[in-house]
Amino acid sequence: MLSIKNKLWLKQTLKPFLKPVLTWWRQNSPTASTSKLEDKGTQYHEKIDKRKLKALAPYKVEQSALSLEDVFYNINYNFYSAYGPDFNQKDCMALSVDGPLDYHRFLAELKNRVPNLTSNTFAHYIPSNQLEDDEVACIIRHDVDGDLVAAVQQAKIEESLGYKTSYFILHTAPYYGEFKTDGRFFRNDESLLVYQDLQSYDHEIALHTDGMLVYQEYGVDGAQCVREEIEWLRSNDIDLVGTTAHNSWPSYGVENFTIFAGKDRGKGEGMRAVTHNGKWAPLGMLNEIDMKLTYEANELLWQGDTPVFYAALRSQNIWRVCFYNYSKELLNEEHSFGTYAEFNNKFVSTDDLLDLIQEIQSPAYLYLVVHPMHYGLRAAHDQVPWLPTEPRELTVKSMHCVANRDGETNNISACAISKKNEFDTYDRGLDCYSSAEQRLIVLGDLNLATNKLSVDTKFSQVAAQYTARATRTPRTAAIGVTFDTPSLSDYQNAIAAINDKALCDHIIVCIDGNHTDTSSIADWTNNASNDKSILLVLTTAAGKEHAFSLSKFNQDRIIDVETIFAAYKGSASLFLDEEQGLWSAQGHHLVGRAIASALS
Repeated sequence: MLSIKNKLWLKQTLKPFLKPVLTWWRQNSPTASTSKLEDKGTQYHEKIDKRKLKALAPYKVEQSALSLEDVFYNINYNFYSAYGPDFNQKDCMALSVDGPLDYHRFLAELKNRVPNLTSNTFAHYIPSNQLEDDEVACIIRHDVDGDLVAAVQQAKIEESLGYKTSYFILHTAPYYGEFKTDGRFFRNDESLLVYQDLQSYDHEIALHTDGMLVYQEYGVDGAQCVREEIEWLRSNDIDLVGTTAHNSWPSYGVENFTIFAGKDRGKGEGMRAVTHNGKWAPLGMLNEIDMKLTYEANELLWQGDTPVFYAALRSQNIWRVCFYNYSKELLNEEHSFGTYAEFNNKFVSTDDLLDLIQEIQSPAYLYLVVHPMHYGLRAAHDQVPWLPTEPRELTVKSMHCVANRDGETNNISACAISKKNEFDTYDRGLDCYSSAEQRLIVLGDLNLATNKLSVDTKFSQVAAQYTARATRTPRTAAIGVTFDTPSLSDYQNAIAAINDKALCDHIIVCIDGNHTDTSSIADWTNNASNDKSILLVLTTAAGKEHAFSLSKFNQDRIIDVETIFAAYKGSASLFLDEEQGLWSAQGHHLVGRAIASALS
């Protein structure tokens, strides 16, 4: 037998002779088009299989029978059901959305923080890539994946504040049309009125390309689909010169922009086709120059010259931040909040994002990705999100919906929608426990019971989001009930009800010292800590006093809110009402982050 040393020698000796043979075999064998297996279920091919290409069905379009009223009804109904606060048949992770008022505040504050901020479309900045030395160019990319109604509202808000932005219309979205089982596409031609309306506010309309879905899910020519939809939009007075890819490589094995020649970046680089989960698609089938397209929005991240501060809104009050083309010196330069390197590829709140942006150095691009649905909070399935100029208050199906008026402008100054659960408090009901993988119950404190903030802003929901994110796997996290000033019997009844439905993973007990049964609750918490995973949140100094009586309690499981707030370096207010101790969204964000860290 050959020794390990001799085996290595033989391998190195034969390698130069075997390499051309293996290359010839890969190119000429019956499976010659398969290059390599990158990921489980994904194969990349060096050649296009002409038989598979010929087998693709042609893209055939017919006009649907839906009116614009039908389209808008479907959008409002589905986004109310998906993002709430309709609590039935969904997990808590889906219930995370703000209203148009929050978007208005963000854009207004952004201009206040950055005096040299300019705003324009992708078509304006690409491909020239020329900025003034003192310019911070804000480019807002709206990926209109579904909520076309919220997109129109955001376009109006942007126009009123002097922003020019880019709206990427998704040609496979339900508002745009629908594929039938026979491969025919029924286009909602009436939606064209909305695209034209968006453009009339001096914004840009571009295409959110999804050709890989057309190839892989419907067996239809995806390149023909993208080409024909661009032509149709242009024929109806849409000035379309750009695109950006929908979804990302885990969905199709490649990025959607690989449908264009020369854009084989990332997964499948240098390849001509992909098979993902048994579904095949060719790559590089379209030529941007021939189609008179001047850009793909991701090119701004690839240009390599000008720094790009990138932030994408991923859920309510949660942005993912990345820094492109930043030197090590810029990334590690000290700011009031620390360094940009500390926040690179991290999640931050809206208030934290504003602090980061405020100290941006010019010239630079500020590249913001905003899916309209994240600012599309609705009170009912037949209502549109509230604009800042529409103050109102109503109750819908045990939900309290309030929009407080500003005394000077009569505009909305606060907007919240909360739903009562079976304990008659404003927080998650037990109906979301049925599908939950991680179960949290939160007990106590006015900050959780208030209806002045949407239920999704409360730190219980923030904690659930962070807990799920920390695991890096999809996980539904159910939230329990809350009480303003709970008695010991309230605690015990709530625990009994939760255990009757499903066991809890964690119990979060808030003590503020104002409860009539504070000492009894502390004793109960102390005794229960032996058989329950309990996290104690001390929300006031009075609550802190009771912590010292918890002799058996693990001190590492105690969160002191006053200490957390005192350590905050940002400029945002941590209170809606400091006299009452009512936290702002940023206050809930900080406490939620601490809870998530303790839970993990």
